[in-house]
Amino acid sequence: LVPLSVLACCYAIGKMRTKPNAQMLPSPEKAVSMVFGVFSTFFLTISSSAINTGFTLMRHPTGGASLQYFPFLLTTDSEALHIRIIGIIGGLVWCVGGLALVMYVLWILPSRIHDNIFLSMVWPIIRVWV
Repeated sequence: LVPLSVLACCYAIGKMRTKPNAQMLPSPEKAVSMVFGVFSTFFLTISSSAINTGFTLMRHPTGGASLQYFPFLLTTDSEALHIRIIGIIGGLVWCVGGLALVMYVLWILPSRIHDNIFLSMVWPIIRVWV
């Protein structure tokens, strides 16, 4: 929901240009394209961070284990369970949402292949997946 709201805000800011040739704000197409570019650039980093934060362990000589990113939390603590739940939810939202976005763009691409505005908006996704 947050990525969708960021896309909507970028598109709205691009639409609120006061002059047709204003240089201060990007066109809506370029704003959405920039957001997709950032999305495709940091997709693996964010998904890896969401998963590794809660599931990378550090073994102790006593036989216990703690989270590597939070060495003061043992895996048996309730806080570690909360971090793992948040990591799972974050990974699911980011990965499933990201793949749904890519699949949607690729699904409607054949019907809009001659739409230059659409192609300029989704170019960062198309160049990676097509």
